[in-house]
Order: sequence, then C-alpha cells, then structure tokens
Amino acid sequence: NNSASVEVVVKPSTEKPTLIPSGSKSFCLGSSVTLNSTVNSGNIWYKDSLVLVGATGPSITATEPGIYHVTSQRAGYCLSAADTIKINVTKAVKPTLTTLGSGSMCVGDSVVLSASTNGNQWYKDGLILAGSNGPIFVVKNSGTYSVINNVNGCLSDTASKTFNFNAAKRSGRSL
Repeated sequence: NNSASVEVVVKPSTEKPTLIPSGSKSFCLGSSVTLNSTVNSGNIWYKDSLVLVGATGPSITATEPGIYHVTSQRAGYCLSAADTIKINVTKAVKPTLTTLGSGSMCVGDSVVLSASTNGNQWYKDGLILAGSNGPIFVVKNSGTYSVINNVNGCLSDTASKTFNFNAAKRSGRSL
C-alpha cells in the first residue's frame, strides 16, 4: 500500500462582529454616526466593498452615505463573516432666489420672490413668516427676505434678498 497521507488543518473562524451605530443611520450632511464593532481588535472596515485603509479599531465615524461592513480576523484564525449597515445622508440644497416684477418698487407695489426649492421656510428681517413655506412669496414691504430649504429636518444654507420700496408713487399714477 503506497498511499500518502495528507494532514488537513481546519482553523477556527474569528468571532463575527456585530455592528452597532451610536445614533441614527440617517442624518444630515455635516453630521456623523459612530459605528461600533463588538470585537475590540482585528477588525477590517469596508465602505461600499472597499477596505477603509488603516481602519482596524473597534469603531469608525461615518460621515458619508454608503454600505458599511466590518469583518474580523485574529492571528491563526479564519476571517469572520461580515455585519453590514446602510448609512443615509440627506443634503438640503440652498435655494436660488429669482424676483419677478418691476425693478423700481414703490409703496403699494409688490414683487414675487421665487425659490428654486420646495419645503421652504421664509423669513423677513430674521423673523419667521409663519405659514410661508412654499416656493413663492409675495414681497409687499421693505426688508430682507430669506428662505431656508428643509428636507426631512435637514436645513440648507440661507438665501436672502433685500427690497426697498420707495415712499413716493411713480409719476403718472394716481395717488
């Protein structure tokens, strides 16, 4: 009998980490969430299937949307299975303001101020204009009018325009 023997070594798997977010998996641009692994060392972190080079600790901070997962490997052990989490980031776009109406404005005139976004909140001189949350606002008084876009609780940068209505009516119009 000339049979050869082959020794097979089966390595145990490393403990599978559980991924635990420190807060919401959905947040506004500029915020973040810490992703924690239940395994303290030997972690390998990924975002959208790409290794996050240097990320081997028990946690990472996610600031961008994507699919994050973590695996773990100890010396002499096989790579663990992965735990995965999806991170959503919402960005509210700053509105672009357009005015529709006359260039010269007198008391009694009005100008239509149009925002390029929906889900807005309008302000006059820094004070909220209650109930004014559409894409259009009619300006009838002098002041600085501002609009902020609100997308799922995420606020955009402010867009503003200042209007000055002249006290005297234009000539040729009745007073």
